[in-house]
Amino acid sequence: APLLVRTGFVGQLWDAASLDLAPQPAAMSESSTLQLAAQLTGDDGTTQPTATAVTWETTSPFLTVDAAGLVTTGLLPGDQNAIVSAHGGDLTGSALISLSDLTPDDYGLFAGDGLEDDWQWLWFGTDPGSAAPGTDADSDGQTNAMEFLAGTNPLDPWSLLRIRMERITGEETARRLIFEPWLPIRTYTWRSSMDLQSPWLPVQGDPVAVQPDGEAHATDDFATEPRKFYRLQIE
Repeated sequence: APLLVRTGFVGQLWDAASLDLAPQPAAMSESSTLQLAAQLTGDDGTTQPTATAVTWETTSPFLTVDAAGLVTTGLLPGDQNAIVSAHGGDLTGSALISLSDLTPDDYGLFAGDGLEDDWQWLWFGTDPGSAAPGTDADSDGQTNAMEFLAGTNPLDPWSLLRIRMERITGEETARRLIFEPWLPIRTYTWRSSMDLQSPWLPVQGDPVAVQPDGEAHATDDFATEPRKFYRLQIE
């Protein structure tokens, strides 16, 4: 029990159509466990426990699953999606598990260096020795820390934070300050100094605005000094 009775039939043959895993969808945070269960679903939509042993496996490097379907995850380099599979007889079922990273700088050799682990894993997952903030992996003159802030590819010497200044036609006392790339997740502030020693003060003028071509423009409305130095602060 419970039984499904069909009037007019002496008996019922039940055919397993799929092996389904639960819970689904599933979610885990790092350093946690989750118990999965497998059941058979028939071609009529009814379910019953598996009659044979189920074999569990996962290809994710961030999960382990034991013979009873208990899934365990350790520290993560960032949010991930993982798949756990179960095999029973000639049927296979799978579960998609969303993995949530709780601490952004705690994974393996990437831990505690000030760069987010998911960025380091993306670019240096197979070569963690090249992921240090002060390393210039592509020898383009910009460190990993700078490329992380700028949103550039740390393995491509042509992918750089580029900065330049232009005169503005008809405005002799103003200068246009330009950089690329621009990222919506960053805050940009232009600062200036007269001699590289005095305080770096915020530039007075139009704020940073992204352009259709991906460049970001700002203006200094008071570029009247004989010489002036600029730097771009990214947070």
